[in-house]
Amino acid sequence: MNNKKKFFEKGIVVFFGAMICCALWGSAFPFVKIGMRLMQLDSSDTSGLIL
Repeated sequence: MNNKKKFFEKGIVVFFGAMICCALWGSAFPFVKIGMRLMQLDSSDTSGLIL
C-alpha cells in the first residue's frame, strides 16, 4: 500500500489554503471601498456603482 498522501490532502496544506482564502475574502470589502474613493464615486450614485 502507498502511504503517501496527495498534496491537497495534507493537513498543513489545507490549513494554509483556507487561511489564504479567508484573507482574500476579508480583503475584498476594503479594496472595493478604496476603489470607490479613488474613482470618486458617491455611495448614492447607484448607476455609477453598478457601472
